[in-house]
Amino acid sequence: MIVLKFGGTSVGSVESLRSVVEIVRSRMNKAPIVVVSALSKVTDLLYKICEKEESFEDDLKALRLRHHSFIEEYFAESPQTVLQLKSEIDTYVNSITDICIQPEFSYRDRAAVISCGELMSSLIACTALNKGGVPTSRIDARQFMFCNGDPLKSSPDMSMINHHTPALIARHRMLNPDSKVIITQGFICATISGKPAVLGRGGSDYSASIIAWALNADAVEIWTDVNGIRDADPRYVENTHCLPLLSYDQADAIVKAGAKVLHPLTLEPARMRNIPVYVLNTYNPEGEYTLILPEDHKLLK
Repeated sequence: MIVLKFGGTSVGSVESLRSVVEIVRSRMNKAPIVVVSALSKVTDLLYKICEKEESFEDDLKALRLRHHSFIEEYFAESPQTVLQLKSEIDTYVNSITDICIQPEFSYRDRAAVISCGELMSSLIACTALNKGGVPTSRIDARQFMFCNGDPLKSSPDMSMINHHTPALIARHRMLNPDSKVIITQGFICATISGKPAVLGRGGSDYSASIIAWALNADAVEIWTDVNGIRDADPRYVENTHCLPLLSYDQADAIVKAGAKVLHPLTLEPARMRNIPVYVLNTYNPEGEYTLILPEDHKLLK
């Protein structure tokens, strides 16, 4: 079993989502769990909607249009699929509207609104995978990703996650025997009583690593928009080079020094069970990548 995480840029365009379908197809024999972020820029828009500024109604329209346009382009050859998906997206947008117009708007309400980004993207990605011949079923991460604390920056309850996740995934596979792939959401979570929460910005990497830890997966693949971890920040430095092999400590030092390629807490769960972590490029699946391993691994020696 492996866990594959695709960020917002990986599911944010028709071209990149098609690449995601092919990447997942190539790993179907490894019982993959796919973790997705919201479509690129959608989480920013949802945070803005939570502020309920004068542009509130325009922001809601922009949210609806962002997903409708994507669906119309990706599934252009299947009008029935377009209608069905747009209807489901409308249900999410309407629920966001209902939450936001309440007189009292708590941090839990904000978390519920922000969680919709991943729920909508996983719906679209699941449909794309099935349409592409990759039998996939969807599961709500809030059924097993339990957390405590600040609703907008929660801490995972590792004991509860470890207790519930393997049995839930096994049961889901039993009830969906034809599905080769399970897709779920990064970033979002819930209290044990079912109240909505999120892990904090960029938390989808962390979600994927936690899921891999709970399931004792063979590997975690973090799919992003660069060829692995670089020896300098490609936003500011030209001709950077991929670091093909790193230890957990080396990668952790790079991330904590400011590299944006991974969430700062991503490596912690993987390290607890010596799970290899790959950093790969959705736009260049066959290109350079980084493999992160335990310090005592024979490859590092």
